[in-house]
Amino acid sequence: MAGSPPERRVDRAAIASGCTLLVLTVAAIVLPLWFRGFGGGGMLSQGVYWGLIVILAATGIQQVANAWTPAARKRRLPSLNRYRVRFPREGLIYLTIMVVLFIGSLLGRENRLMLVFAMMAGPFVINGWATFTMLQAAAVARSAPRRAMAGEMFAVEVSFTNLRPIFSAWMMLVQDEVTRDDDDVVIASVLFTHVAPRERQIGHYDARLYRRGRYQFGPISVASRFPLGLIERARVFPARDEILIYPRLGRLRTGWQRELLHASELVTIPQSRSGLYDDEFHRLREYRPGDNPRAIHWRSSARRNELILREYHQSREHNLIVVLDLWAPPSPAPSDVDRVEWALSLVGTLCLEHRRASRESSIRLLASGSSQQTWEGQASAASLEDLFDVLAVLESGPGNFPESLAHEALQHAGPADRILCLSTRPAATVDQPSALPGADPRSQVIYVDPASVREWLVFDDDTAGRPDNLPSAPCAENPRDSRPVVSGV
Repeated sequence: MAGSPPERRVDRAAIASGCTLLVLTVAAIVLPLWFRGFGGGGMLSQGVYWGLIVILAATGIQQVANAWTPAARKRRLPSLNRYRVRFPREGLIYLTIMVVLFIGSLLGRENRLMLVFAMMAGPFVINGWATFTMLQAAAVARSAPRRAMAGEMFAVEVSFTNLRPIFSAWMMLVQDEVTRDDDDVVIASVLFTHVAPRERQIGHYDARLYRRGRYQFGPISVASRFPLGLIERARVFPARDEILIYPRLGRLRTGWQRELLHASELVTIPQSRSGLYDDEFHRLREYRPGDNPRAIHWRSSARRNELILREYHQSREHNLIVVLDLWAPPSPAPSDVDRVEWALSLVGTLCLEHRRASRESSIRLLASGSSQQTWEGQASAASLEDLFDVLAVLESGPGNFPESLAHEALQHAGPADRILCLSTRPAATVDQPSALPGADPRSQVIYVDPASVREWLVFDDDTAGRPDNLPSAPCAENPRDSRPVVSGV
């Protein structure tokens, strides 16, 4: 869908952590140039010193790159990105003290400072080993719905399994990424406080996605700082899922039935046979006084030796053909995007109401936007699910009115078919009104305008669980107001 690019959000905590590590790296490199006696240490001390510099530099660059470019996490090789390391604020302070003690012991050749450094390094290493051991035996899985409606709350189930036969897993934070096309990444979290050996626990988080389209789940990361909180290690699981968010569906007001649907009843439809009020054969029955003599079935009457009448019932079911013109300028304003969403909600609701009223009919959709798409199927629940899949991913475009689709609808329409042409372009901008199928008595043309559509379409949950600054229906494309809402348990 055309719209304004979303605001980029970065992980400030990760950037601060990475920059701190880089500053420590630069300071450690510059120290030998300031102090001539720095190089007097042994080979082992020099090796440990420069090895620590390399580790600090690599970790800092990785954290800054990941925080500033979230898409880089998807481009890197999974084998190189399976485990991640991040230093929280407490860990950075602890690490800074360790570096100062280590440098002081080298510069002053003081063994007591080196002893304190070694005593502080022990808990640091134990913390890293404990988190790494728990993550090695972790396994996670996700169960997400395949489809949902815009603004509808749905639950995503996350399971965590501890494969270790002896040790338990503590304070495991499972984070799931939710993205839409090239938009920013939204993180949903579920915390598992304690998982016994060889035990599987299930948690869930609730999500409400306000923008229609195709969303991707994954990857899943499992992180822990247990037991001391000095270092955070995470393991990434490439678990991918997808969900389609449908346009908001509502119900039609009585005004729609009065103003538009009843207009089709005034159209003269040629009958395939003669008779008064005869439209569809129902049954054979005995003749009653006052029945139409022309409806007598003479062969059955001769066979039964009594007058037999053919009874017909008038059928009001008709096939529905929708021509959808999703127009939007190259740089759409919020009102243009809102008009497109209203049109898709109206089309989806129309098809749903048509299925309830005419179960034996068919529906055909001819859509034009960034590309042209055609869909046709029966008015059944399974077919409508496929239709809503198409509506969820339709994109608007700045092209001309789809005259070819309008003519195709008129050519393939039967005498009992009904054609609806919905266009999101302003009526004053249509240069060729003759291209529209409005002149045909079976068709109706609707220029979608939110003010007028509100008189036909109503949503039962206009204000339930929605932000105060978000339009009631169908959805806004303001990136600040249409972010997914997630909460974990």
